[in-house]
Amino acid sequence: HFIQVEKGLSKNTILSYGKDLESYGKYLDVVENINGLSNITRLHIISYLKYLKERDLTARTMARQLATIRSFHQFLIREVDGMKDDPSLLIEIPKAPKVLPKVLSLQEVEALLEVPDHSTFGLRDKAMLELLYATGMRVSELLSLNLSDINLTMGFVRCLGKGSKERIIPLGKLAIESIENYLKLARNELKGKKNNDAFFLNHHGNRMSRQGFWKNLKKQAE
Repeated sequence: HFIQVEKGLSKNTILSYGKDLESYGKYLDVVENINGLSNITRLHIISYLKYLKERDLTARTMARQLATIRSFHQFLIREVDGMKDDPSLLIEIPKAPKVLPKVLSLQEVEALLEVPDHSTFGLRDKAMLELLYATGMRVSELLSLNLSDINLTMGFVRCLGKGSKERIIPLGKLAIESIENYLKLARNELKGKKNNDAFFLNHHGNRMSRQGFWKNLKKQAE
């Protein structure tokens, strides 16, 4: 509740925190035999990071795990009587190597955008790809869009991102054209008899899921 409501973290970040804390708690219980949160020390956390490293976890994953642990212990100090010390305070975050991101060439992007056909699903997929390319929004932001978030008359999309921060992003001509085609020729067919405000719908008339999006994108990329 704290990280969702007070910190405004996204659903995916909350799921990651949950997995990290489950792993941390299991280690403290099974390996270190810790029977109380106040008994956790700096050495226990260092041992846990060593345990993760021995399992070939990347420095980036370990850094996220430590960030989760720090957030958790800071929460305990705020909320639990008798918790005064943060055992994670002086532990250095493992440094992840700096790697340049892999990007598509302009020719590859244009080829990908040409893959969807003029079928119902093709028009939807074309609109999603054009909107992502035009705005740079995250996939989770794209799929959380509702009908009221896109204004084609004014040419912008309202996007709610990390930390519930709102962005107004202008749309280009091709993105608007693809969205109009989707709305006129495909969305009602996908919606059927359901009353759904989600902008992008799957074949059941429900909001498109991340899994469904990535499955489609993989096929298109191939």
